[in-house]
Amino acid sequence: MNELDDLLARYKLHKESSASLTDAELVARGVTDANDRARILVLLAAPAETRSAWSGRWKSADRSGDMRCTLTFVHATGRLLGSGADRHGAFRIDGTFTADRVSFLKRYGAQHQVAYEGAYDPAAGTMRGTWFYGVPKPVDEGTFTLQRAGAKG
Repeated sequence: MNELDDLLARYKLHKESSASLTDAELVARGVTDANDRARILVLLAAPAETRSAWSGRWKSADRSGDMRCTLTFVHATGRLLGSGADRHGAFRIDGTFTADRVSFLKRYGAQHQVAYEGAYDPAAGTMRGTWFYGVPKPVDEGTFTLQRAGAKG
């Protein structure tokens, strides 16, 4: 579930019948918390998905590198999809996001995959966190930062 689904479930509202609600209608339906009403209205007005270019760096104890990718945020499901490249080659991204967290796998074809988890600030256009390579026991790990093109985060 994503943030909108969580809020609608808390107040026993259905997405299909909530798409064009106003603040007053949310109050009438029992959403008394002003912050929840504001968040529901913002999430309902959000586009179905957004796509943008991102760039950043990954670091480990003994090396680092740049990465560039294009990410698509599917807001209705909280799914994160994308593709890009770094010094290891081309990769695909598949993961999830919430209002403040991101988690995804970066897959280099059939070669290997790297797991990423961290903080997500959509307003600032930034992601920061940790990555690890190797399952079930990491054989390498480090940190990463990503910034949306044009963001001042």
